[in-house]
Amino acid sequence: MNPERWQQVKAVLENVLELAPSERTASLDHACIGDEPLRQEVESLLASDDQLAPWKKLNSKLLREAILAASLAGAPPHEADPWIGRWVGP
Repeated sequence: MNPERWQQVKAVLENVLELAPSERTASLDHACIGDEPLRQEVESLLASDDQLAPWKKLNSKLLREAILAASLAGAPPHEADPWIGRWVGP
């Protein structure tokens, strides 16, 4: 796929992803008139996105919890650093 074609696919996909699933078919009909390969590519990406939707929520929550736990575990207490809360410079 060349860069120009990817920009077409990306533009249609971004527009369709903003819509409710029930409105996507009509939007694809309009955006892909006479370009069946474009429609197939966008539909393939939509199907992949739909399959990953439950995992995106789970991974997002797990990632946030892991980052929080790691930052809390490695954070020294405020009293450990005498420079915390001080001003440097004018």
